Amino acid sequence: MSEAIIRQASADDAETIASIYNYYVENTVITFEEEAVTLRNRGIRAVLGGAAMPNDASVALHEGLGFERVATFHQVVSNYSATSTMTPRSCTQRPG
Repeated sequence: MSEAIIRQASADDAETIASIYNYYVENTVITFEEEAVTLRNRGIRAVLGGAAMPNDASVALHEGLGFERVATFHQVVSNYSATSTMTPRSCTQRPG
């Protein structure tokens, strides 16, 4: 297995990122989305993420990438009718 490299995403990455994300939209409950995302031709100002709780590994990943918790939603119903607590997170784009 090759070593993972973490770098800033660019506009050239958008289609691949959407494809990866859409797999989870269509096949799991972890995104809280009901429809696949589409690409839009605009700049990204902030990135939103979230985790169904409890999920220490996801929290550590998000925080390690600079995300901050912005809320806690209890008894959220996902696209498979499962309920859980969700903690949305936000990371604003860093200059330069």
